[in-house]
Amino acid sequence: MTVSFERALEIAKADYPHPINHYEEYENYFVFDHDDGVEHVGGTFSPIVVRKSDGMALNYESVFFDMAEDAEDVGDALNEGTL
Repeated sequence: MTVSFERALEIAKADYPHPINHYEEYENYFVFDHDDGVEHVGGTFSPIVVRKSDGMALNYESVFFDMAEDAEDVGDALNEGTL
């Protein structure tokens, strides 16, 4: 079963410490964050990733910066927007 956008947003809001106002959708993931126009690197502003297949909330770096040879290619964003 694939997790809906609405359910993924609920999961992200439960774990993310800032108001979520931006999202990106990939084939297997939703990514949520707070965009305030200031570039933040890591820490509590690091985006939260929700896997579509099971609703697992994941760390952005572990998914998008996994340099292992067998790492999944997350591909290009399918959708992006503000909330």
